[in-house]
Amino acid sequence: ADGSRAEVASGFSGISGLAVAASGVIYVAGLDHTVRAIDIQGRVTLVAGQAGTAGYVDGLGAAARLTSPGVMTTDTAGNLYVADATTIRKITPDGQVRTVAGTPGQTRVELGVAPGSLGSVRGLAWHGGALYATVQNVVLKITLLK
Repeated sequence: ADGSRAEVASGFSGISGLAVAASGVIYVAGLDHTVRAIDIQGRVTLVAGQAGTAGYVDGLGAAARLTSPGVMTTDTAGNLYVADATTIRKITPDGQVRTVAGTPGQTRVELGVAPGSLGSVRGLAWHGGALYATVQNVVLKITLLK
């Protein structure tokens, strides 16, 4: 409110998305195909992906591959949802990455049972137990199974 600002962390290779968890952790999506976390002490750690290596591979932390991580949101359980080109990836608090919606390379919206096809995801929000995504000229409500 007073207009002041302070650097939280630096050294990123292009930032394409940002989300803040209830715990205070700041998640940063990078143009280098990674998601990193900044803890409340300002320490930066890799959450998912490998810098410079794109892909659509589910897995744990650095073993997972991301292509174009961008907009992100968190849910009440501490999971992170990342728009990754034409997919939405869920990253659990322990670093497990899993594709929950969308198909790599599919550019049109097809509704129905997941994964379906999303096209390019431009916005994400979590509310009331559901994930909301904006794609093309549509707002989708995605109800996730456990």
